[in-house]
Amino acid sequence: MLKKRNIAILIVVFLSFTAIPLDHAHGGCSGGCNAIDPNDPNISSNGERIFLTGMSKENGKMVPVQFSLALPDEFFAGGADHKKKIESGNMPCTRCHNFYGTGGVPFEHEGRTVKSADLVNIGGMKFSLNELQKAVADGVGMDKRKLVPFMPRFRFTENQLKDVKTFIESLPERLDALKAQRERKKGSKAL
Repeated sequence: MLKKRNIAILIVVFLSFTAIPLDHAHGGCSGGCNAIDPNDPNISSNGERIFLTGMSKENGKMVPVQFSLALPDEFFAGGADHKKKIESGNMPCTRCHNFYGTGGVPFEHEGRTVKSADLVNIGGMKFSLNELQKAVADGVGMDKRKLVPFMPRFRFTENQLKDVKTFIESLPERLDALKAQRERKKGSKAL
C-alpha cells in the first residue's frame, strides 16, 4: 500500500514542478505552469488570474493564493520540509484541471486511478459560494463526498472565492468559444 501511495505522491510532485504542454489563449505552458505572467494583459479577470497562475491581484499587488496540502508529510520525499517548500509557492488550478478546466489528469488513489474533476461541467451547474468553499478549503464535494487528498486546500479570501466562482461558471462558454475559433481556423486553412 505504501508503494502505491509513494507513486501517487510522485505524480503530484511531478505535476507540481513540470509543465502541462497545452495550447491556450495565453501562450502555452512550455516554461512551466508558472510561466504565465500574472500581469498578462490577456487575463480578463482576477478569477482567471487565480485559475491560471495561482496569483491574485489585491490592492494593486500580486500575491500568491494561500493553500496547504492535505497529504501527510511522509508522502513527500523530503518530508515536512519538502511539503513546506511546495506550499510556499503558488498552485494554479491548471496544474490538475488544465487550462480549459476540463480536468482528466490521472492520479493513483487507494489502489485505483482517479482523474481530476471536469470544471467545465461543474461550471455549467449552479453551486453556491459555500459549496465552492467546502470543496476548495475542506475537500468536500457538492455531493458531500470527500475529495481526494491531493486536492490542495485553498484559503481564499471572500473576494478571491467570488472571483474564482465567476470564472468557473464562465468555463463552458469559454470552451465553446475556443472550439468555434479552432473550427474557423481549420476552415480558413482548407481554403
